[in-house]
Amino acid sequence: MRTFAAIRLAAHNRFPSIAHDEIPRDGDRRTIAVLVTDEDGWPIHGATLKYAGLWLSR
Repeated sequence: MRTFAAIRLAAHNRFPSIAHDEIPRDGDRRTIAVLVTDEDGWPIHGATLKYAGLWLSR
């Protein structure tokens, strides 16, 4: 069995590659979720990452 720290780290390490593919090209907001399951398919950890693009003007 993996430790909780290892499970959390594995989920968080997936975010960069997912975000690279999923950052919106047609909008400025997106929520990306990762759900880790155990060997039986039961969810054991979830994490979300929110992207918000903001236009800044002077």
